[in-house]
Amino acid sequence: MFSFHNGYLRLAVNAYDSTSSDLSTHLTNQYVQKKHPNYHSSKNDTVWSMQQFQDYLNNEKISEQHNLGEDWVFSTLKERMKDLAYKVFRSAQTCFNSKSRIILTCMDSILC
Repeated sequence: MFSFHNGYLRLAVNAYDSTSSDLSTHLTNQYVQKKHPNYHSSKNDTVWSMQQFQDYLNNEKISEQHNLGEDWVFSTLKERMKDLAYKVFRSAQTCFNSKSRIILTCMDSILC
């Protein structure tokens, strides 16, 4: 298993509010976000590169406050994401050798 892209960070159009029932506050997928009335004017702000995320952590002193280090996104976070993806893949590996009906059942069990 290998990773060739640093990934990106999806952000919601709305600021987080735990009491909100608006799906665009809680779900960052584009299908939900594009239904928000402010989506087109703030579309570019809903996807950050990992470098933008690292810059935000550094500029807002979040890295410093939590002792993350100035390169946390590319060192610790990226490696942790790769490790978790590998573990998810390994946990479902036996399902990949079965018929598609069983694969879907196993994947549903893992992802739910």
